[in-house]
Amino acid sequence: MTGGRGRLRSRVPTPDPSWLEPLLRGKGTKSWYLAYLAESSSTPVNPSSKSLCILHPSTVLSLSLHANRQMSAVATIDLRRALDIVEQTKAQNIDLAKNIYNATVQFMEAQGLTAREELWYNKMEELVNRMHFFESLTKSRQLLGAVEQVHNRGGFTGLHEKVTAAIAVQSEISGTFHSLLDVCQARVQELPPSQRQMLYDTLPVIHRILNRAKNAEMNVLRFLKVYRAAILFLNYVHDNFEAVSRPLRLTPFEDIPRMTRQNLDIIGTLLDEAASLVAETAEEAKCAVANLRSLRGRQLEQHVVDQKLTGLLGIRNKIIELQESTTNRFQSFSDALGSSNAVPTTLHGPVGVTFRIDALLKVASQYSHAYCLLEATHKFQEAQSMIKLLLQATSWSV
Repeated sequence: MTGGRGRLRSRVPTPDPSWLEPLLRGKGTKSWYLAYLAESSSTPVNPSSKSLCILHPSTVLSLSLHANRQMSAVATIDLRRALDIVEQTKAQNIDLAKNIYNATVQFMEAQGLTAREELWYNKMEELVNRMHFFESLTKSRQLLGAVEQVHNRGGFTGLHEKVTAAIAVQSEISGTFHSLLDVCQARVQELPPSQRQMLYDTLPVIHRILNRAKNAEMNVLRFLKVYRAAILFLNYVHDNFEAVSRPLRLTPFEDIPRMTRQNLDIIGTLLDEAASLVAETAEEAKCAVANLRSLRGRQLEQHVVDQKLTGLLGIRNKIIELQESTTNRFQSFSDALGSSNAVPTTLHGPVGVTFRIDALLKVASQYSHAYCLLEATHKFQEAQSMIKLLLQATSWSV
């Protein structure tokens, strides 16, 4: 991982020289860590193993309690047994850290990355570039479809003319309808019952048609007033699409490497912390063994051994906390990997004119909806036909 070696060397305490040698020979950020894990545990390390999982903290706690119960049975403990307990605690800490590493490698493989950590950066950059390409292509196609749709329907001018014409027709028919209501109020009693019933059934239908049309016209007028600038900008984008949309087709060579590093840091810090805790475990175990050996006598008081284990158990708590954080870190990595922050989110037009792409796509969709609303005015003809039929049936004139 790019930049990992420096971070690791600065964080990790000086471990036992026998397993630090691979790091000093520069075999990669975590290769020394894997080698040490393999040497320190009876279970071989297999980064691509699908059967390894992270231990639940309760399992870890039971391991610790087991060691403590073994010591609590007697007031004193043999030095050799005390040294064995230190080594067992050290091995348990290392196994927990190994589980974190294996789970991380398994997770990264599930994201489409190789198990070889030194290749993660290149593979990540490739994935981010690919996502950027498809996201940019999708945005370009969506934008082109939106501006074409608005342009083909006349843009702002076309929709304004359409709603103006609809208002004129609606006003004319509404005038005729209200004149019919006036005549009906004065002469309805002259009609036979069947014609009166026809009037009572038909007039509410005509009224509903006219109201729906009027509401549609008012909504369209409101839309044109609020989004006039955006609709005009969509027309500008149509006429200058190649120039305006060019940023979508460019690969930001600075942003993508930066995003890749930021994303990998989520995982890199997890592994660095695990490696650091392994090194702390080795150093603490070494000190505990030296301290126990420095005590005179083959039998040691239990509280003395407990005291020497305090450091290792404290490191174990840190490993458990790190283990519990993996779910959130993995989710953060997935979210970061799936985002396309490098894709431009705004378009620039004439000097000082800028619109968000998502907002333009939304306005284009609302434009289509407004256009369809005016289709309700086609029922004007139906209302007009109903009025004519009523006038013919009653022999009235308005």
